[in-house]
Amino acid sequence: MLLFYALLPIILIIILMGFFSWPAKKTMPLAAILAIILSIVFWKMSPNWIIASSIKGTLTAFNIMLIIFGALSLMYIIKATKLMDIIIEDFKILTPDSRLQTIIIAWLFVAFLEGIAGFGTPAAITAPLLLILGFPVLAAVSLPLIFDTIPVTFGAVGVPITIGLKTSVPALTAQNLHQIGIYSSIFHSIIALSFPLLILGFMTKFFSKEKSFLLGLKAWKLALISSISFIIPYFLAAYFLGPELPTILGSLISLAIIITLIHKRIFLPKKPWSFNKKVKYSNKKINVKKSIIAWSPYVAASALLVITRIPSLSTLIKKVSINYNNIFSTSLTYNLEILHSPGVILLVVAILTAYILKLKTSKIINNLKQVFYKILPASIALIFTIILVQIMINTNNNLTNYDSMLLLPAKSLSELVGVSWLFFSPFIGGLGSFISGSNTVSNLLFGFFQYNMAEGLGLSIILVLSLQAVGGAIGNMICIHNIVAACTTVNYLGNEGKVFRANIIPFLIYTTTIGLLGLLAFFII
Repeated sequence: MLLFYALLPIILIIILMGFFSWPAKKTMPLAAILAIILSIVFWKMSPNWIIASSIKGTLTAFNIMLIIFGALSLMYIIKATKLMDIIIEDFKILTPDSRLQTIIIAWLFVAFLEGIAGFGTPAAITAPLLLILGFPVLAAVSLPLIFDTIPVTFGAVGVPITIGLKTSVPALTAQNLHQIGIYSSIFHSIIALSFPLLILGFMTKFFSKEKSFLLGLKAWKLALISSISFIIPYFLAAYFLGPELPTILGSLISLAIIITLIHKRIFLPKKPWSFNKKVKYSNKKINVKKSIIAWSPYVAASALLVITRIPSLSTLIKKVSINYNNIFSTSLTYNLEILHSPGVILLVVAILTAYILKLKTSKIINNLKQVFYKILPASIALIFTIILVQIMINTNNNLTNYDSMLLLPAKSLSELVGVSWLFFSPFIGGLGSFISGSNTVSNLLFGFFQYNMAEGLGLSIILVLSLQAVGGAIGNMICIHNIVAACTTVNYLGNEGKVFRANIIPFLIYTTTIGLLGLLAFFII
């Protein structure tokens, strides 16, 4: 029964959002309240830990909202300065084909943003761009989240491995982390070979009027090239350089190749296809000068995100922070690294863009006000989501000596499956990301547990932790607060259940495949 109680908040979320399409702003408060009741009645969790967990959850939600605010502010300013019109026209000239736009934006640009920033930034930036290009709103939200899986293990300059696993399992050496990165890149690369093409088929099957899987597959040449040109530098970077650069190098090289091929009209589908209407390839040429100006805010934001991640500079910048230690007399802490936050960086770029292009101060303030009021409703869902996460994590601080709500199901499952744990390992990683919204946090939560499981069952520690890291990346496509964040940027709040249902099938297929590959690796290694 205790196992059932531990899973009850998650079951409630799946039922209400997955089957009844409840919005997150209604579902998450109920799930959080239920978790608090369970933590008091069955875990005997002390009041100060419940209050501290709630405070930390609220403050952490603010960090996420800051990223959304920055991303939306940049988009609003770009629209207000008419730069968005140039960007849209550039895409129409480069390719009017929604399938190729998906490869460039939802796959490769998302991967680049994940590599340099992570933590909700990719979907928050790209979902509005896809919507403006004519994608249905559900597709504009779902596609960046689905594609933002392969890049995530090495997202935010490798943080899920270099901080997530290293912190959770202090016994891991630098060589161990390097090996985990190599194994993870192999697992992801096997999937990545066909993943973009399959998702294009998924897109045209579920989001287009034609409801045709084959329609997406007609862009197979460039989809396959995008996969290969991403995989090769991705794997080589993991093998020779470590876990910090695979996603960044893979996305940049693949973007350069794909944009060049499309620009030169090489390997294009015979007939272009769009969500909106019948389209044809244009003979117009892109105005390079205007394009440089239009894209400069995104380039500047990307450059600043990269620069602030340079280790020596990053350490210095992180010192400018707001800290709240020992919240309510517990060991919980809160930290906002002001100058390191992607939200602050995006906001600074937005304001500088507005002033450089001579947008009136009154218009800048008006745009920022619009963004503030737009994201306000999402704050309810996000606050209660993170409160739920913190309660479930911290239920190990109790008077009953029970494991936490998150660890108990994992341990119970391990007792049943034995050596076949290799199949279930990525699902545990996915569970961590589904609840917490972060591969890094998933690794922090379950890394040490997976390490103990590997030792206890006589399995390869490197293999098991690689499956954890990969599974944590896959869970990104269904995590609640990433869905809420993306929905907020495209005015789709209240439809989070639809996004969850759209993404659950790719999640299950991807995770199951990785689990089977994990079992296969056991017999090969």
